Amino acid sequence: MVEPPKRFEQTIPGVGSRRVHARVKIPVEVMVIPLDGQEEPFWATSEDLSSRGLFITGRRQPPIDQVLMLKIVLPEALVGRQRRPVRVKARVVHALPGVGFGCKFVEMTEHASDVINTIMACAAAAPHRARTVH
Repeated sequence: MVEPPKRFEQTIPGVGSRRVHARVKIPVEVMVIPLDGQEEPFWATSEDLSSRGLFITGRRQPPIDQVLMLKIVLPEALVGRQRRPVRVKARVVHALPGVGFGCKFVEMTEHASDVINTIMACAAAAPHRARTVH
């Protein structure tokens, strides 16, 4: 396992220490698997991805600090016909009731790191396909 990628980090003026990583608005499907074994896995969506985490939209919200396994299914347009999910371990760091929850990546394979870095680079190079936000 490798640490989540540190590329594409930047300090955003006026945001302070809360958001320092570039994010892209890109729709992905996410299988959320709580690792405590007490909750059933569920499908959700995300349109807010960064090299260090993502925001998952939906009414179901795991508790803050819960560790999850996320299977992120990236759009075919970005990864071609091979839509094998990227697996990452993440921790829930904040929640907006009725809206969704934010996760920070805590562990991922080198493959997952490479794929996420590629997505971030493609989004930065082609802003018409995925919008970069801060």
